[in-house]
Amino acid sequence: MFGLRPQELLIILLIVVILFGAKKLPQVARGMGQSLRIFKSETRTLSDENDDDQGKADQEVRAIESQRPTQTAEQVEQAPQNQAETSPTSTVRDAHGREV
Repeated sequence: MFGLRPQELLIILLIVVILFGAKKLPQVARGMGQSLRIFKSETRTLSDENDDDQGKADQEVRAIESQRPTQTAEQVEQAPQNQAETSPTSTVRDAHGREV
């Protein structure tokens, strides 16, 4: 755990007992436990809200895609042919109006 050996953890625990006293340790532990519970519940709430927002965005994308007209494979294959028939020569111009 954090690269600490058991002897080092024991020394740290002894220093904490000396600093806070044996009577204060349960209160400190209780306060830390409550803080940790509050932190967990808040992160869970934020995570749930984020999931809800992502779900709403996915639903909006699906709704937009369902409104878009779909093309069959035949229509997709015919599209380039139709373009060639309507504009046999197409010129490409640059920003200055010159043909490229």
